[in-house]
Amino acid sequence: MESVSVRVQNEQGQSFSVTLSEESAYSDTFVGKLSITKSGITSGNETIKWKKGETIKVSYGLGYFQKDATYLRMD
Repeated sequence: MESVSVRVQNEQGQSFSVTLSEESAYSDTFVGKLSITKSGITSGNETIKWKKGETIKVSYGLGYFQKDATYLRMD
């Protein structure tokens, strides 16, 4: 099975990497684990702040091949 590393970054520039793994062999779905609280996001022993009204960006790849997704916290 394959894995990919994604970068999670808040508006202040704090970031950490999360490793996603294939759900099963030859799957097009990758899964990972994050804990989201009212004050931020945690992966393992790394935490970044993320509050209501702020965005978080998740990205993978480099240069021309980089892909990004931005999420707005609305709770």
